[in-house]
Amino acid sequence: MSIQVAGITVGRAVKFRERTLAQVLEDAEKTVELWPDWWKGYQRLGNAYTGLRRYEDAIGAYNRGLEFDPENIALRQNLGIASRKAGKLREAIAYESDAIKLAPENHLLYSNRSLSFASSGKYEQALEDAEKTVELKPDWWKGYKRLGNAYKSLGRYEEAITAYQRGLEFEPDNQELRQALANAARTAGQFREAVEHESDVIVFVPENHLLYFNRSLSYASFGNYEQALEAAKKTVELKPSWWKGYQRLGYAYRGLGRYEEAIDAYKRGLEFDPQNIALRQDLGNAARRAGKFREAIEHESDGIMLAPGNHSLYSNRSLSNASFGNYKQALEDAEKTVELKPDWWIGYQRLGMPIQVLRARDAGQFREAIEHESDAIILAPKNHSLYANRSWSYASFGNYEQALEDAEKTVELKPDWWIGYGRLQEAYRGLGRYEEAINALTKGLELYPKHIGFRQEPGIVVQEAGRLMEAIEQKSDEIKCATKNPRVYMYKNRSVLYDSLEKYELALEDAKKIVVLQPDWWSGYGRLGDAYKKLEKYEEAIDAYKKGLECDPRNKLLESRLLAAQVRSVISNGREVVFKAFRSIFGRSSNQVKVGWSN
Repeated sequence: MSIQVAGITVGRAVKFRERTLAQVLEDAEKTVELWPDWWKGYQRLGNAYTGLRRYEDAIGAYNRGLEFDPENIALRQNLGIASRKAGKLREAIAYESDAIKLAPENHLLYSNRSLSFASSGKYEQALEDAEKTVELKPDWWKGYKRLGNAYKSLGRYEEAITAYQRGLEFEPDNQELRQALANAARTAGQFREAVEHESDVIVFVPENHLLYFNRSLSYASFGNYEQALEAAKKTVELKPSWWKGYQRLGYAYRGLGRYEEAIDAYKRGLEFDPQNIALRQDLGNAARRAGKFREAIEHESDGIMLAPGNHSLYSNRSLSNASFGNYKQALEDAEKTVELKPDWWIGYQRLGMPIQVLRARDAGQFREAIEHESDAIILAPKNHSLYANRSWSYASFGNYEQALEDAEKTVELKPDWWIGYGRLQEAYRGLGRYEEAINALTKGLELYPKHIGFRQEPGIVVQEAGRLMEAIEQKSDEIKCATKNPRVYMYKNRSVLYDSLEKYELALEDAKKIVVLQPDWWSGYGRLGDAYKKLEKYEEAIDAYKKGLECDPRNKLLESRLLAAQVRSVISNGREVVFKAFRSIFGRSSNQVKVGWSN
């Protein structure tokens, strides 16, 4: 009688889809009560617990079943699943490995262990098990999904795409595979292909909000913000209470430059998830782009209150504060960013701007900004914006040669970025190379026709070339008016102007006056050394740079200029020695010997 009742009870427990999980659990408990030594009763009990997410209870039930059937494959397989869902990945892998020893040809076990390995970040082992799964069951779509997932986690995107496509050969309408294929294509940078695959999935499930969400992401990834907006709107329409839909909507609006609508979208998302950090961060970004710096700072501050350990929030607030002119607060936030994330290049980039502005009264402190920007470049040597920032820093205190090098590197790394050409023209102007400055501005204008400054700059540059002499006269008048209280900056500026006109003797005279008036200022000796170097008086240049380094021993700029002068001196001296040797041996004139020799 009990067996018959137990049989009926087991039959009821099997009907998962027809009964609620609570009823399933009740029936499974009754099964175990009526037949306590039957392993399948414990399997049903464990399955019910797993469905209710009571994973520890599920693990206990499966282990109890193993007491009655120690080599049961199904129980060990379910033990692995419950352990993985409980976050006990090491135990899951152990259970699945035990099951594989008992059934080495069971493809499901390798598939499950592949998932456990992947969940624990062991992607090479996940790949091995996925390959074994496909070997044992070559016509099973899920094996190819496991294979594709492992390849994708290893960054082998093309192989991942091939694996998913292979799986679709056996199950062409499989939504999981098509979505995985779209995700892999997007990650590989194949955004148009990703959109195509996502569109294929939408045909089968037109009411799935996640599919439109992903398609919006793919469109945005290659700059098609109009289509990204349409897909985001559909996401919100299908799932109006999902915050991520509003985040995607805001991102699309932001890409279109519709910042007010982006702000509204992010705020709408916060109505459904008021504590959401990502939305607050995006809200700050949109407000900053809209020029609402005070609002941006408020949103970012709200985010920091909710997540005081989030480095990117401090980074964003640093940028907003700098944009608003709060340089001291910008510096504090930048320092906090670096403290929280010392290996993140953007933190060092944030440090540069506030330090530069705060120390602008003392030109020697620009070195500090450059050091931070150089630290960031070490961490991210291919980041074009870092070179652009350092170029600006160099140009700010008259080191146009270094500014030019960094500007050229910026354009090399990002040839379609108008700001790079802006940096380039600044450096060329500083060096008096006006024709090249105009060419750089013209190129920048081609890339960004709306930039008002770029439209005005070419005319200004042309005027500059003709106004240099006028500027020198003006600086001379300023110096005369300030004879009772001479200002070294006036001499420095005039020295730079003379240098631009290749009047190096006059540049040298002003540089000498700088070091007399302020003998402890490294920049004065830098100007002095530069003037001597232009006049090919390398020994005097070396002495000047060395005196500058006595004032500022850590100054990398002076060190590099000193090295350049020393190299020039060696070349110059070495050349004369060679000339004398040739003349003594062959009796030729120095002019004949010098042919072909170049610095």
